[in-house]
Amino acid sequence: MTTKDQMRYKDPEHRKQYLKEWHHKSWLNKKAGISTKPKTKMTQEEALIRNRENNKKYQNQKKEYLIMVFGDRCKICGKVGVMMIHRKDGNKHKLFSNMSWVEIKKEVELHKDEYVRVCGICHNGVHWAMRYLGLIWDNIPSQK
Repeated sequence: MTTKDQMRYKDPEHRKQYLKEWHHKSWLNKKAGISTKPKTKMTQEEALIRNRENNKKYQNQKKEYLIMVFGDRCKICGKVGVMMIHRKDGNKHKLFSNMSWVEIKKEVELHKDEYVRVCGICHNGVHWAMRYLGLIWDNIPSQK
């Protein structure tokens, strides 16, 4: 099964008409100031730089969203800095830094109350207290 576009080059008249229309459009675009040059292909270095910039923007957007939802301070010591999301019951979960936007929003909508934001030192301390002292989140002193 072939389409009309695939068939037009078999007939010299169709090809001639197509080229005439294409040149006319090209001329109109030039007259209107629209570039008619094909886009140049990016080099590998340019593509790598663009991908890094986009990834950085994406990570910053996720970070800002998590700050908006969970705050920017550690719930235990109150410091501001590099923060982690801790699950209050101590169970393992997928890292928020490895989640996509869709996964983060879904997790926050469904289980926002099950997570808390803590700094790295307090995060390790909470896990230690839960593992070796048998404490639960409600027994761990925190700043409110």
